[in-house]
Amino acid sequence: MTQKPEDAAAALLAAGRAGEALALVEPLGRSPGASHTLLARWAVALKMLERADEALAVRRLAAERFPQSGVAWHNLASALCDLGADNEAAEAARKAFQLGLDAPETWLVYGRALAGQQRLEAAVEGLDEALRRRPGYPEALEEKAKQLWAMTRDADRAAAVFPAGPAHAQARAAMFRAAGDPSRGLAELEEALRAAPGDLALMQAVAALALEAGAVVRALEASDVALARAPNDPISMQARAAACLAAGRPEEALALARRLVASQPHNGSVVALAAVAARLAGAPEAERLFDYPTMVRGFDIGPPPGWSTAAAWLADLKTSLDRLHDGAVEPAAQSLRGGTQTGPDLRIVDDPAIRSFFIAIDPAIRAYMAGLGAGDDPLRARNSGGYAISGAWSIRLRSAGRHVDHIHPRGWLSSAFYVEVPPEVAADDEARAGWLQFGRPSLRTEPPLEPAWFERPSPGRLVLFPSYMWHGTAPFVSARPRTTIAFDVVPA
Repeated sequence: MTQKPEDAAAALLAAGRAGEALALVEPLGRSPGASHTLLARWAVALKMLERADEALAVRRLAAERFPQSGVAWHNLASALCDLGADNEAAEAARKAFQLGLDAPETWLVYGRALAGQQRLEAAVEGLDEALRRRPGYPEALEEKAKQLWAMTRDADRAAAVFPAGPAHAQARAAMFRAAGDPSRGLAELEEALRAAPGDLALMQAVAALALEAGAVVRALEASDVALARAPNDPISMQARAAACLAAGRPEEALALARRLVASQPHNGSVVALAAVAARLAGAPEAERLFDYPTMVRGFDIGPPPGWSTAAAWLADLKTSLDRLHDGAVEPAAQSLRGGTQTGPDLRIVDDPAIRSFFIAIDPAIRAYMAGLGAGDDPLRARNSGGYAISGAWSIRLRSAGRHVDHIHPRGWLSSAFYVEVPPEVAADDEARAGWLQFGRPSLRTEPPLEPAWFERPSPGRLVLFPSYMWHGTAPFVSARPRTTIAFDVVPA
């Protein structure tokens, strides 16, 4: 019997073969007679391929074709929430409720959307509704703890959302870590580990958090046990490699990192780990993975159609972004310190200047890919010649603001586009305040590593680089903000 396309697509998605699933369902989904299930498979495939803006368009199509389906409105609410369109997400969730859908997942989406609107008390009430319908719902517990922390800055109250016992120890520890107290989080994990000494995940978590708490010896002990129990487990291998870097044993870390990269060449976290280990060990991979002159490229972006000068376009772009930044807050658990990040993904913002940005940067992205060429390293091996933007946002740093060093593990290429640059940042001097810096990891290393490459910002400048490259900024002092757009690119 011939398999239905919906079922065939589901099997492909379950196997992680999203590209094949998309090729199967997209032509069928464009037919006016496509089922709701087929449209859902189409949207899931796009989301798995990091094309969330296109997935949202399919979710909108499903709600339009099946307006009496509560599930269609729930799916639309979820897609909107993922992209930061919180007002519309809350409306779509309410529509699902009106149609009789009362699922805990919908209450979770509704709570998240309310939180995105900064209606934190209402968000907690919505999350409580999710928990009433599914007691112990992990995602709702985590979201409730996050919002209680945002409301009260009381880490104990936020952590108390999670039931006592080893099962929720990692969630409680993560709450204390987010509150800036990794030692308290480590104590939670150690207590749970005493109650469940055979729990591999707890041992791995102890190894990771011990490093953040400065307990390098404990990280070595825990990672040694985790690796002995699961020598081929990627989490155990990463934990051990990170502990070895902190202990000044880069050769051991590099041996593990090489195995990880061989099995997960598209995992930015393990490539970044390998590059740091190689740099400390003096191995050739360091120069191959962190080839700054070739892999970090700057482009001066000209005005898109509709603007006669770059200055006029940048002024309009700044005005549009300022509207999004006004009322925005500093996001939790991200690299930003001392500034704001726009809420909605810029790909879905209906604004002429912002829409034009994606037209203006296209030639630069294609030039970067062409200049990169083909190869077998983790960056070039993914160069298909095509691309999709997988996320776009704006950052406005105020005086003393900065980005802590970080990577984008889900991206292929990352970026910084400078819309507004204070004169103190644009200055070509040795201080390099507010410049984009590369090469200093957030990982604890012995000896510590300093930045190895810098890019000076200027208005209209786009810098492209591998997503696995450690990057950040130093603080700057100015009466004017530093406004940028950042986006990630994935192969298509």
